[in-house]
Amino acid sequence: MIKNWIKKLLPDNCNVVDKSGNKASFELSLGKDKIGMLIYGNTNWTFEYSDWFKNQNEIIPLTQFPKKEHVYVQKDLWPFFASRIPSKKQPQVEEFIKEHPDKANNLVALLGRFASHSVNNPFTLRML
Repeated sequence: MIKNWIKKLLPDNCNVVDKSGNKASFELSLGKDKIGMLIYGNTNWTFEYSDWFKNQNEIIPLTQFPKKEHVYVQKDLWPFFASRIPSKKQPQVEEFIKEHPDKANNLVALLGRFASHSVNNPFTLRML
């Protein structure tokens, strides 16, 4: 059910492979604190908490990533991150796609451009 909802938000035929085939890395933070890393490479998404986060007990783990020590790997981008990409009907997304048609269906590019902040949560996602 959630995957269907996420697919409605994303541009048609959205994928993550860019023409260079390079790995992409994103840092998830809360204020000045590094929470974890999201990495795309070898057709998989990987999320892992930072050492700082693993060693603290004030901030609870994210619902989709409940175990601090676990390295999460899967083919599809998790809804926590995918929901940060605005609908393709948003004017700023339409303008970006018009200026960069080769990135219209590239999740890595869309995350890098639009996902730094979200109204859904206080975290910052920065492409490295």
